[in-house]
Parts: sequence; structure tokens; C-alpha cells
Amino acid sequence: MPPARVPIAKHPRSWMALTLGLCAACVSYVPHPIDPVASQRAFRDRRLDAPELVEFARAVLPPGAPFPPARWDLTTLTLVALHENPELAAARARSDASRPAIESAGERPNPTLGLDAEYTANTGVLPWALGFTLDFPIELGGKRDARITLAERESELARIEYAAAAWRVRSEVRAALAAHVGARREKELATAEFALLTERAALLSKRVQAGEEARGAVLRATVAANQAAQDVESANRRSEAARVVLARALGVSMRALDGVALDWPGFETPRHSPTGPSLPPDRVVNSGPAPNPLVDHALVNRVDVRRALVEYATAEARLALEVARQYPDVALGPGFQWDRGDHKWRLGFSIPLPVFDQHRGAIAEASAARAVRESEFVAVQAGVLGDIELAVRNHGHAEREHTRALGVEEDLERIAAAAKRARELGEGDALQVNDAELELARARRATWLATVRLQEAIGAVTEVLATPIDGLALPAELAPVPEEGRP
Repeated sequence: MPPARVPIAKHPRSWMALTLGLCAACVSYVPHPIDPVASQRAFRDRRLDAPELVEFARAVLPPGAPFPPARWDLTTLTLVALHENPELAAARARSDASRPAIESAGERPNPTLGLDAEYTANTGVLPWALGFTLDFPIELGGKRDARITLAERESELARIEYAAAAWRVRSEVRAALAAHVGARREKELATAEFALLTERAALLSKRVQAGEEARGAVLRATVAANQAAQDVESANRRSEAARVVLARALGVSMRALDGVALDWPGFETPRHSPTGPSLPPDRVVNSGPAPNPLVDHALVNRVDVRRALVEYATAEARLALEVARQYPDVALGPGFQWDRGDHKWRLGFSIPLPVFDQHRGAIAEASAARAVRESEFVAVQAGVLGDIELAVRNHGHAEREHTRALGVEEDLERIAAAAKRARELGEGDALQVNDAELELARARRATWLATVRLQEAIGAVTEVLATPIDGLALPAELAPVPEEGRP
């Protein structure tokens, strides 16, 4: 067998090629500075008919659905927010950033190459001793699998946060659109009430001139008209403020909403009993042997419940990793030495001795953290049940209030029609008709306010049930649970 050669001394080009090859496998740094001026300009230039937005929306909407639409409703505005909202984009980036950690967790430790040289001054013609060692670390106890599991749970937690951000954005869009539509219609009703009060003041003024009415009646009608005018301005202010909030929820500037027609078909006829026709809202929690599937879904799959579940799974994975870390890793170290002409092969073996530290403290901490997450999950689920009960009962009150307001409005419509017929028959006068129409206008305004409160209650039920009972469902990649897991 020919004698072994010393690689460093005899093959420097091979070592250089190996070094260059390792360097070529490295990832290069690419700078990516932020230009705040360009970012601001891009935000201000966002449009509701941008090609990327249109492509995204048409992929979600049913085939043939127009986008951009002539009038924007809750569904189409929600799609804009899902695509453009910057907070949702940040949550998406955090979710994407958590995935490479799974790859990092699965990486195996690299071997270590060690080189040494020894020179003996008082020897003969061969004073040098050259050698190398190659240490191979070997992980024991399933640490790599435990790291991968922990990284997967943390990535799932980031995806849950992304879904929570999407649901939060959807709720913000709904609330802003409801506020805008409600204030816009209230402005119209307050304007009609102002016109009737102005007419009433004129009719009373004629009666004062004829000596048939005291001057105080005119003053009271004038004050009421001024109050109605203030209500008109207040409703207009709230409508404009709601457009600003809506633009922020959408992730666009106010300029993007210029000339955009906002609408909510069926807003004035809100859906009653959102928890299902087979189960009245006031029995949604204490439903006995026939539980409501929407409530069962929320108690398991609502975003905060899912978050608590994943946080518990993360704590359990961290405990498994700490348990695996109590087993020491070993290192195998084969080596070669050229000792003044002699060729020596070596095989080393090393392992830490768990004499002073058996990793018991870290295991105890991880176990206690898992117990905390378990108790927090129970608390979250109990809180969800309380939220559902409160929201459903508030919805029941709002629904009954809306029903009573509709009944009052219908009665006053009949009274106003009777007053008009009486005047046509010569049995009444213009002031009596004005009184009836003014009461009807006030009743319509009260009915509308009750409608707005009922829509807010439906939004609250939608929020606590985590089910889109009032419109568009979130796309599958934004849903807290897979589509097949929904009721």
C-alpha cells in the first residue's frame, strides 16, 4: 500500500477549488432600502380598478360577477381591503416569514474541520508534523424532529394571526360602511323632518297673524327646525367621517373613493335571527339537547380559540424539545496526522457528561408554561361563550326594538293618510296634516336608527360567531380553519 500524501502540502489547488466551491454556495446580500417618498406616492396612487386588484377580486367572486362594480357593496369593498390593507399585508409578511424557520429547524449541524501543524526545532531532516480532524456532531433524543414540530406550530400561529387580521379588517369595513349608509339615510330623513318643521312654522305664523295661535308656538317650531338642521349637518359629518374610516380600512387614500358610489342593498331590511331560523336568538346558548352548529363552530374554530389552541400546541412542542435536549449529543472525530514521515490515523469520540446539569430546570419551566396555556385556553373558550350570549341577547333586544318601531311607523302612516283624506273632505286643515306627517317623519327616523342598531347587533353576532352570516366569506387562505371545517 503506497504511503498517504499530505493534502495541504501536495494538492493546494484542490483545497483552493474546494474553498471557492463553498463560497459559491453562499447567499449574497442584496440591499433593499425603503424610499418613503415613493411609498407615499404609491399609496396615494392606489385605485379601485388597479389590474392586480381586479385579477384578485375576479378570482374570488362568482364567474361573470362584474368588477369593478357600478355600486360598491360590502362584498366588493371587503375584497379591496383584503388586497390593499397595509396592516393585513404586514400580517401576511409575518406569516410568510415564519415558514423559513421550519427549514432552519430541520437543518443538521455541520461537521467541523480542524487543522494543526507542529514544528520540532531540535530534530533531524523532518521537523514538521501536520494533521487534521473532522468532527461529526450527532444529535440524539429526537431534537431535530422536536425543533421542526416547534417551528411548524409557531408558523401556524403566525397564520392564525394573519387570519385574525383579515377578520378584523372585514369587521372594520362592515362597521364603516354601515356607519356611512346609516348616516347618509339619516341625513335624508332629517332633511325631510326639517322641511316639515319649516312648513309648520310658516303655518303657525299665519295662525298667529290671524290671532288663532300664540307666538310661542312659532318659536317652538322654529327651534325644532333649527335642531333638525343641526341633525342634518351632524349626519353629514358622520357620513363623511365614515368614508374616511372606510378608506383607511380599505388601505387606500380618500382620493380613491372620490366619485365612488357606496351601497348596501337590503340594509333597511336586516336579516332577523342570524343564528338560524330553527333556533331563536335568545335560546342560542342554552339550547339543551339541540345545540346550534354555529355556536359549536365558534367555540372550537373562532380565531382567538384557534390561537389559544395553537399556543398550547406550541408550548407542548417546546416542552418536547426541552425533554429531548436532556439527552447529550455525541461527536465522532476521525483524523489523520503526518508525524515526521509517519502516517497516523485517529478516531475520537466525545459526549458531555450530565453531572451538574440534567436540564431539569428548563423542562420544569416548559411544563409550567404548558399548564398556563391550558388554563388560558379554557378561559378563552369560556369568554367566547359569554361573548356569544351577550351578543345574541343584544341582537334579540335590537330585533324587538326594530319590530316595534316598524309597527309605530305603520300606525302613523295610517294616521297621516287619514289626515290627508279628512283635509280633502274639508274636515281638517293643513296644520293637522303637517302634524301627522311630522309624527310620521319622526317615526321613520326612529325606525331607521333602530335599523342601524339592528345592523350593528348583527355585525356583533357575526363577530362572535366568526361566521360570515351577513355576506362574503373570507378566501380559503385567510380562513382560520379549512373550508371543509365550516358549518
